[in-house]
Amino acid sequence: MPGRLLAALAAAVAATAVILQFVATTWNFAAEGKTALDALWRLAGFFTIWGNIAVALVGGTVALRPARWFADARVRLATLSAIIIVGLVYAVLLRYQLQQSHGLQRFASHLLHDVVPPLFTVAWIAGRHGRLALRDALWAIVLPGVYLVYVLFRSTLGGFEPYWFLDLATLGPALYARNAAGLAFAFAAMGLLVVLADRGLGRLAQHPSSG
Repeated sequence: MPGRLLAALAAAVAATAVILQFVATTWNFAAEGKTALDALWRLAGFFTIWGNIAVALVGGTVALRPARWFADARVRLATLSAIIIVGLVYAVLLRYQLQQSHGLQRFASHLLHDVVPPLFTVAWIAGRHGRLALRDALWAIVLPGVYLVYVLFRSTLGGFEPYWFLDLATLGPALYARNAAGLAFAFAAMGLLVVLADRGLGRLAQHPSSG
């Protein structure tokens, strides 16, 4: 039960953060004469938004319909890997770029990058474990793989590029491919760590310490 409650909390915070970020971006765009659709298109380019939407969907399913596919151990692995990478990449590469944000947008960014990743991690730890195999680590690549294809599609349309390390026009095909491969490796490695943690937590649940 604690795991489901924490999953519900993580889902609620993630959904709230995405909505607040949309509202803040829409307000900022309105001042520039742009529409809510422009704001939606901008936000759809960020993997942060993808990861937080995944947390909202998966966390909500774990809390309300734990037997459904979105609550499957492999889907939870993929979501956890994604949201941890979101937090790490933001902390290491992107935080300095977003320090100029303020007000509602800064608060939403704080929720998206600093609050949701550890909150969903705690919710995952509190859930059931011992169901993952080593091959399931590859599930961590699914969401970023789809995202990379989407980013390539966006790049053909020109305009705003969400991340400098995935800016095809600036980097060129070789550097873009290197960065994409590096991200794939990072996600696979994170997936493997999640599998190993799942196995350890599963054994701990089966043989709790008597001391």
